[in-house]
Amino acid sequence: MMAPILMGVLILAMMPQTVLAVSAIPEQPSSDGIGSPVSSESGFSISQWTGNTWEEVYQQQFQAQYSTEEFTFNAVDEEISLRIMQKDMPFADIDQVKLVACGQDLIPEYARYTADSQNVLDDILEIDYDVVLAHEQEMEISWEVPDGCDNATLFLTANEYGHSYPLRFPINEYVAYEMGSNSGSIVVDGSINETDGTTPLHSPFWQPATGHPDGYTYIYVCDDSENVYFSLDITPDNTQEYGEDWAEITILTSEGTEHVFRIDDFDDSWGKTAFGRTSKVSYKHQTCEFSIPKAIIGTNNIDFKLRYYGTAGAPSVSLSKTVDNSSLPDPGGDFTFTLTITNNTNYGCDIDNVVDTQSTDSTDFATNCALVGTYLQPAGMPVDTATCSYTVSHTEVGSYPNTATVNVSNFDGGGNDNDTITVTVTAREDLDYGDAMDSYGTLLASNGARHIIVQGHSLGPIIDAEPDAQPTVTCPQLLYHPQC
Repeated sequence: MMAPILMGVLILAMMPQTVLAVSAIPEQPSSDGIGSPVSSESGFSISQWTGNTWEEVYQQQFQAQYSTEEFTFNAVDEEISLRIMQKDMPFADIDQVKLVACGQDLIPEYARYTADSQNVLDDILEIDYDVVLAHEQEMEISWEVPDGCDNATLFLTANEYGHSYPLRFPINEYVAYEMGSNSGSIVVDGSINETDGTTPLHSPFWQPATGHPDGYTYIYVCDDSENVYFSLDITPDNTQEYGEDWAEITILTSEGTEHVFRIDDFDDSWGKTAFGRTSKVSYKHQTCEFSIPKAIIGTNNIDFKLRYYGTAGAPSVSLSKTVDNSSLPDPGGDFTFTLTITNNTNYGCDIDNVVDTQSTDSTDFATNCALVGTYLQPAGMPVDTATCSYTVSHTEVGSYPNTATVNVSNFDGGGNDNDTITVTVTAREDLDYGDAMDSYGTLLASNGARHIIVQGHSLGPIIDAEPDAQPTVTCPQLLYHPQC
């Protein structure tokens, strides 16, 4: 499956060797758009065999970029057996599962999907871009733990993400193919065996920001008397989800007629897809092949363009949220938040919406963050970022999580991002204040003298816990009154 890309960059290596630096343009998201928001039920679930039943021990969320999280386990009958599965977000992958006990990396006895017992052991031993799918696919893995090593640490390297956008190559217009310039034919099985290792006609370089590997997509074209053949070696796409992947070639004939040819898991009328290894990289990835009849497109030279779902796309914007002070003591006060919105693509975009879950508690959010309609220049330009600050007041002890979200769009689609910060109002420790009238500066508002209650120490003759000074006595002759 193709992952979302936060910043897709293409470098076109064309024949002859002309190099152009351009950006990958995302289109509208395939399927149901950007993935569902992460809920309290989302993330990876890790269960352990207790000797009698499977017991869920951990839930852990991951970002689109791969990361490694640690989990501790106790051995049961000198074994640790785990089941790992992700839910809620549409896609999730695991690159490595490693267990360490007594300073040793333990080799699993087995690793397999519980649904069909498919062996996935080789794909989870190293961080190497050979990954296994984890979304609603439960994997069971077991280790024998050495005597005396009751405790072990699990290192799980994984990610999870939503639907993405298809890539379009070239960005604008078409690229040309001269009939007969590369005579030949292929067996259309998706595996590119005949073209692997030959010279590609084009080789765009894609740089995912989602854990998928940076890499070239090699585009090979040849023709014989009956067909034009396209072979695609898509090295950045190292995951495969049935029913999600597709490729589309659009042909513009010399007569100006446009023909669209698409292949996917359900329609192989014009070609086939495959998933495996080629000479270009060591890990498994997507390949596909087309056979397009000249009876449809003619025998004259053609122009063509490619769409492929979906290693270029996802949010074209990032949002960062900061706060001046994440914690205030009771009775709380004002928290000032700052939002920084940055365009990450090589095309400008407009801000469509900026919201915050606590904006209704702010007196100045609507005014200060009225950014709808703001134009962000392409990444790297002087005005590729917009900022705003606003204040929210909290006066009760507690924690207050709040999330800001931005939506942007341009001529070819849209994106969004969000960031969450939790601020707290903390309970004060019991304090003892002085009790003289406030003309002596005893009240908290006057920064009156106070101390944490410690037996044997007091301000005045009495130790009493209080939220503020209690100036109940007028002290015209301060030195002669017990409370003065």
